[in-house]
Order: sequence, then structure tokens, then C-alpha cells
Amino acid sequence: VAAADKKNVVFVLVDDQDLLLGSLACLNKTRSLLIDQGAYFTNAFVATPICCPSRATIQTGRYMHNTKVYDNGCGGTEWQEGPEKLNVAHFANSNGYKTFYAGKYLNNYGTKPVGGVEHIPPGWTRWFGLVGNSKYYDYDVSNNGTLEHHGSNYATDYFTDYIKNKSISFIKETAGEPFFVMLGSPAPHVPNIFAPQYANKYLGIKAPRTPSWNKAPNPDKHWLLREVGPMDEAQIKNSDLTYADRWRALQSVDDMVAEIVHTLEELGILDDTYIIYSSDHGFHLGEFGMGFDKRQLYETDIRVPLLARGPGIKPGMKIDNMVVSVDWAPTILDMMGIAKPDIMDGRSWLPVAHGNAPSVWRDEIMVEYNGPQVDEYGILPADPNRATPSCPGALLPGVMCCGGEHGEAPCDAKNNTYACVRKLSPSENSIYCKFNDDQEFVEYYDINKDPWALQNAVNTSSPAHMEERFKRLKEFFDCSGNDCFIPPAQSVKIN
Repeated sequence: VAAADKKNVVFVLVDDQDLLLGSLACLNKTRSLLIDQGAYFTNAFVATPICCPSRATIQTGRYMHNTKVYDNGCGGTEWQEGPEKLNVAHFANSNGYKTFYAGKYLNNYGTKPVGGVEHIPPGWTRWFGLVGNSKYYDYDVSNNGTLEHHGSNYATDYFTDYIKNKSISFIKETAGEPFFVMLGSPAPHVPNIFAPQYANKYLGIKAPRTPSWNKAPNPDKHWLLREVGPMDEAQIKNSDLTYADRWRALQSVDDMVAEIVHTLEELGILDDTYIIYSSDHGFHLGEFGMGFDKRQLYETDIRVPLLARGPGIKPGMKIDNMVVSVDWAPTILDMMGIAKPDIMDGRSWLPVAHGNAPSVWRDEIMVEYNGPQVDEYGILPADPNRATPSCPGALLPGVMCCGGEHGEAPCDAKNNTYACVRKLSPSENSIYCKFNDDQEFVEYYDINKDPWALQNAVNTSSPAHMEERFKRLKEFFDCSGNDCFIPPAQSVKIN
């Protein structure tokens, strides 16, 4: 593609934003600028519902079993010497793009065990990587390899505004050359510290009382959900306060999207720029008695917002094709006129957004989770037998807690390790998951009949169909590169 014809790309990646619990409703500017003026994907999924492995997938376009990034302690030598070298920025920069990153990268980024702030991932022209996990104040940033500390002054330090301002400066400096901007907002990840001007918004709103809300314990589900009881009044209050804080924290993201669009328009390059908005995974708030978190196989955790506008994308499009986070990197490259690298497992959805969907499109994806090998902040090893008497709702030791600004909630267990195949076709809308635990536990849901996964249907489903689903899961687990779009059937019988 000639330099003059190259399109710009801006990718806003938020942290922990739900789709099914309604948080897009609080993003009035984003909905007006991206949904009304672009495309809304109704069936966008992530390949793993946990921060660091999902971000590794998004950076590389590869499933977790191919990146080998299994938990929130990622970002070490194996990653840096392997998948990171072939990230989306590497391919963009190698093809003449100025690239910019600001925000949360991987949970362990910038810490001494993974090279400190001096490590700048390949391909990024300008780099403002957050050290560690999501923060809003009192954080450190790698400013192109140099440590930069920030305090607690809203005007100079609030992190969502910081990455917004850095990105706008870069866009103004780079206009006239093709650029790729990626922003990793901390919102709405805990602790959900919102900008002061939004303190009085959404007072009293509560998490949706979905059919699975506070349904606990669940004897038909995997060990963790068998050992989590219903929330009491204090836990419900914690969950609801967290829900409201998430909406407040997202207001600054909404402002960021609007100001970036305004800047592009002011510079006369909006029509030559693709803008993508998504999250690293979904979120639950009270479903199955779990006050807040992700990590589960259910729709709340694996479905994400995906919005896009740009050249050739008609305003107000609603796209039902099944897309997944391994597709984000090849799509970004396609927007730049760069062919999909063979090593990437995903497929560009740009032809779909342009109204030219291929005659054959996938109707299945893979979802994987490997359990809590490290703690939530990715630094210290987690004790898999940790008894947490302070963790509300935990019925037995081994249930792990995650903390928020209003208290803790049960969120994980050492045997919460699973692989799933999610199918969405005219004949079947289902998820089949097999756990890597001592029971080899299986969950299966017909999403058309049971959209909130209230009753595990594995024992009431045809054994032949369950065997077929397991075989398909194995085929996904063995896939890499181009084969992952629609993995070829294996003739070997699966035991």
C-alpha cells in the first residue's frame, strides 16, 4: 500500500468491561461516535477471560495454548524471546507505521524480574507502559525506557487522562504519516477510582439482577461454584457499589474517545482513520454468588464490547458474525493493508465490517483458562490451599479471593482450569467445557434454552453429542496459525 493510501488505526482497549450487564449504556459519547457512526459486533468473545493472557493474545493474535502465557504472572523471558517479538506493533512498524502505546500492558510489566522499565516491547515507536496492574494514581510508567513516577494530583496524574493526553500529542505530531495508536485504559478495573467531577453520577444504581444473580451454591457446576455460597447483605452492597464505581470510572474513557475523535476531525484525518473499542474480557457482578470478577466460562465473562468505525464501515452497522480476540491483531494489520502473518491464529473481520463477509465464516471459537498460578497482581505465588476466612462466601479453604475498593469477593480456585469450545450456528448455540481437574469435570449449556447457564446439561445431553464436542475441543487445542480459524477435523478417535 502506498504511504499516501495507508490508513491510521486507533485501538482503545479497556480493562474488565462487561457487555451483558449494560455498561455500554454509560458511554454516551462513545456510542454516538462509534456505534451510531460505525459497527457494533453482537457476538464478540475473548479467548481467555483473564487480564494478562488475554492481553498477550490481543497483542499477538494467538490463542493461549500457542502464546504459552497462562496466568497473570506473564511477561518474562519466554514471552519476550518468543511471542512478543511477533506482536502487532512489530508488523505495523516494519511496514512503515509510527506506533504508540500508552497504558496497562501486561500485569507484570516493568517489574525487575521481567526486565524493568528499560524493556520496550518490539515495534513501538513511542512507549508509555504502566508498571504492573491497573492503577489510577501513584503509579510508575516506562517513558520510552525511563522510569517516570506519578502521584495523586488529578490534573497531572489521573491515568486515564494521562494516556489520553499523551496519545493526542502523538497524533498531532505524527499527522501526515500513517500511525497506529493503542491505549490500555485501567478503567473499569478495580479499584475504579473515578475522576472527581463524576463523583455524584450514578448514585444508587445497582448491578442487574440477572437470572443467575446470587444463585448459589451450584452443585451441578465445577468445584469453585459448588463452594461459593450466596452473598449476604454486605456482599451485595459491595457488588453494587463496585458496579456504580465502574460506570463512574468509565466516564473518563468516554471523554477520551470523544477527544481523540475530535482531534482526528480537527486535523482532517478522521475519514482516514479506523477506531476500534474493546475490552480484554467481560465481567460478572453477583452472578452465581460471586460479587465481582472475571475468570469464569459464562457469557458475562467471555463476551465483550466491540465497536469499530472507519473507511468503508457504514454507520449503524450491526454485525452478528462470531469474532474472537485472536482476530484483533490481524484485523488491525488488515486495516493497514498488511497481510495476516501465518503465525497468527485469528482472521481479520474487516471484510465483514465492509459488508463483504467471506462465504465461509467460523461458527466456533476456543476459550481457555489455566487457573490462579499467581495472585491477582501477578507478583507473588498464590498458595493454592489458601484458607481465606476473611473471604465472604467461601464455604471451604481453597476458594481464593480478589479484592476491590469495597471489600473482597470469591473469584478463583486452583482447579478452575478449563478449555471450552463455544459454538454459534443456526443449528446450535452452546458451550462445552472440560476442566483439567481430578474429576475431569464437564459443563455444557444450550445457550438458546439456558442463556444464563443455570443448569448444567451435560448429563441430559446425548453422549454421542458430548463425545463430538470433546473431539472438537481437542481439534481446537491442537490448532495453530491458519488452521485455528476452522480447525480441520481429526480422523483419530479421541479417548
